[in-house]
Amino acid sequence: MLAGDVLARVRVTLRDGTSPQRWPDAELLQWLQDGVDAVGDARPEDAAEHRALVLVGANRQVVPDGVRQLLRLECNVQADGTAGRRINRADRHALHSVSALYAPYRDSREVWDYWLDDAVGTDFYVYPWPRQGVQVLAYVSVFQPEVGGMGDRLVVPDSYRSALVDYVVSAAYAKDAEYADNANVAAVFAQSFAQKVGIRAAGGRDKPPAVTHYDRQRSA
Repeated sequence: MLAGDVLARVRVTLRDGTSPQRWPDAELLQWLQDGVDAVGDARPEDAAEHRALVLVGANRQVVPDGVRQLLRLECNVQADGTAGRRINRADRHALHSVSALYAPYRDSREVWDYWLDDAVGTDFYVYPWPRQGVQVLAYVSVFQPEVGGMGDRLVVPDSYRSALVDYVVSAAYAKDAEYADNANVAAVFAQSFAQKVGIRAAGGRDKPPAVTHYDRQRSA
C-alpha cells in the first residue's frame, strides 16, 4: 500500500481536493506516518518483515535502529547468504539451568537457542555466545520509514487503509479544534481508528517453548 492510496481517500473525506488546500500534503504525510506507527504499536506483527541481524560477541543482543521489537529468530545465515541451522526459542530459566554447557562453544559461528525479553521487546539473548558478526534471520516489527511522498510504501497491510484514513482525518480536524464541531468530528474518527485497530489486535503471542538445545539432546 502506498501513501497516496490512503491520502487520496483522506482528501475526499476532508472535502479538501481543490486548490488552495486547507491541509498541505506535508502535514498529511506526517500524520500518516504517525498512524502507521500507531498500528504497529498496537499490532507489532502487522508491521513486520524478515531481516538479517548482525550479532555482537555477547549473549545479550539489542535490536537495531528502526526496529520496534523482535518477534522471533528464524535461523542462522551461512557465509554464502543462505539459510542455515534453525534457532530454537527457549525459556529463560531453562537456558540458565544449562548455561554452563554452552561454555565450550564460546565464539560460535552459529547460535542454537535464544530467549526474548518480552518485558522490553528490544533485548534478546542468544546461546552459545556468538562470534562477533554472526548473522541471523529474524522476524521483526519495524517503524515506518519517513514518508516523504505519495509513492512511499507503507509497512502495514492494505487491510489497514480505512483505519489510516480515520487516523489522518482525525488529526486534520484536531488541528482546527478551536471549532467545537471539528473537535467532535476528530474524536469520532479517532474512536473509529481505535476500534478498527483494536479488533485486529485480539489474541496474542504464543508462549515460548521451554525446551533448549540440550533438552533436545537429552530426549534424542
